[in-house]
Amino acid sequence: MRFREPFNWNALLAFLGARAIPGVEQVEGGTYRRTVRIGRRTGAIAVAREAKRLRVTMSATLEPVRDAIEDRVTRVFGIDADVKPIERALARDPLLAPIIRRHSGLRIPGAWDPFELAVRAILGQQVTVAGATTLVGRVVTRAGLFLDCGGEAAAFFPTPAELLRADLTSLGAPTRRIETLRALARANIAFTRDELLAIPGIGPWTASYVALRALQDADAFPEGDIALRKAASDNGAPLSAKALLARAEAWAPWRGYAVLYLWHKNR
Repeated sequence: MRFREPFNWNALLAFLGARAIPGVEQVEGGTYRRTVRIGRRTGAIAVAREAKRLRVTMSATLEPVRDAIEDRVTRVFGIDADVKPIERALARDPLLAPIIRRHSGLRIPGAWDPFELAVRAILGQQVTVAGATTLVGRVVTRAGLFLDCGGEAAAFFPTPAELLRADLTSLGAPTRRIETLRALARANIAFTRDELLAIPGIGPWTASYVALRALQDADAFPEGDIALRKAASDNGAPLSAKALLARAEAWAPWRGYAVLYLWHKNR
């Protein structure tokens, strides 16, 4: 699967690796691996970079759904993105220009599955990345599907129905957050920002984050994100969400990409 340069593979892998769901995803040795369930087909895939293309390998059991898997790989790794004009537009801002020079080729890290990402985003409210990873790993342990794959148990992220059947009382998350997970699992939505905001317990940050990654909304902007508010400040004191939103007007319609560069400001 060919992609357009520039393509910052290492940054994308680092982002996905820090958020890899225990038992489901793994980033190691420059390769992304995960278990996959599409309909009744289950197996595993691996994605690695080879020169100007991504090599995707998969279990033989997944070959009948190869097209669906390649569509998802395209989304997760932003293969179709043409970032050169986006970077030229954003680099007009003196705040973003030096970050773009250091980290050219960033892609919006997509989501393998919108429900999976929304669960993680809900669990990530007001906790660290590591904390959210631990919680989502517990969800997989309590609600996910486990299959014997060559003598080793493989974990698959739960479907909404499986999550609803699971006992999440000892998850370690606030009761209201677990109620939000269940409300999400009961909802039949397309994961748009407005639909997510209609679910009790989901606020603007979560809805915008899901829109950015699950829907690949290049203009999604979680203005309440504390890391963004700090990165956009000239003096280290976080901007208010309102001030950041005003500051970001010049970045439209690529505010989602501006988010990625600001997250990389101090790297």
